Amino acid sequence: MPLTPEPQPPKQEVPTVAIALIVGGFMVVAFFGLIAIVIPGAVQMGGAMLLLIAFFAAQYFVWGRRLHAYVVKQERLKNEAHANDDSPGAE
Repeated sequence: MPLTPEPQPPKQEVPTVAIALIVGGFMVVAFFGLIAIVIPGAVQMGGAMLLLIAFFAAQYFVWGRRLHAYVVKQERLKNEAHANDDSPGAE
């Protein structure tokens, strides 16, 4: 009688993206810490960069996410209006 293999427990995937983000964050903090020793205004420059990144992220969410559907709808309505005006039977 052939032996059946025992079922293997499911392998857990390593959260590589989370690990990379955490390690990258530590590296950025360490980099700014070392630069702050040489350049006293490095912390303020880092804060300004974080504010700029937050501003661009807000712009992306407002214009890229929320208003994209509105723009697509307006273009569709405009194209339908042009299609109705250009139809051969509309005189």
